[in-house]
Amino acid sequence: MDLKKDKKNGKTDLGYINFRGQRIPVLKADSVEKISNLRTGQVYQNMDEFLTDVANPNTATTQQDLRKDLTVEVMPIKLTGITNN
Repeated sequence: MDLKKDKKNGKTDLGYINFRGQRIPVLKADSVEKISNLRTGQVYQNMDEFLTDVANPNTATTQQDLRKDLTVEVMPIKLTGITNN
């Protein structure tokens, strides 16, 4: 499937694909991943930093202490649909 983009006011954040004869909107989304320790609440910069803490014999951190939060932000759009009566 080939992604085509609508250009409105110079922006290309909204695109679409054709799937089984229908035009399906595809939105640009930004995501933020937060990695933290369930027990201590410590927030890590990345997964490597968490794994370094797990490997450190001077801490009690284990793999089970991992918490991952993913936030996805999508631009709002106005949806319209076709209904059959």
